[in-house]
Amino acid sequence: MNYFGDPSTRLCTDRCPDLSDNVTNVTANLSVVAGRLFADYKTRICVHKCPLDFGLQGTFGDNSTNTCVERCPNNSYGDAHTINRFCVAVCTGESFADDSTTLCVDICPASPPTFGYKGNWTCLMKCPDGFWADSITRTCK
Repeated sequence: MNYFGDPSTRLCTDRCPDLSDNVTNVTANLSVVAGRLFADYKTRICVHKCPLDFGLQGTFGDNSTNTCVERCPNNSYGDAHTINRFCVAVCTGESFADDSTTLCVDICPASPPTFGYKGNWTCLMKCPDGFWADSITRTCK
């Protein structure tokens, strides 16, 4: 079984807690901000923000498992634009959901060739009727 250090209790746990209901949890002079904690397999600690130093894109907090993952589950995308690097159902800001990488991207990938469609902020292989694929900007226009 995998265990992780929980900074809110200073104990080892097999599942990192969700502190969303707490405003603050103070234990032994250690102040922990409210919010979800994610199991970081590299450090074996429950963290608020999954680390950036793992692989090319870093890791993202998966709310379904409370773990830091390199690749978000189906129908969710790693959003580096959020402060805490979560897996999200809808990308934030002006970024596109890319199914090939499960990441929120500013520019859709050239391989496989996809184009950003601002109608639903996703990367598409074929632009909708009435739009054309701009291979320079990688968007549907």
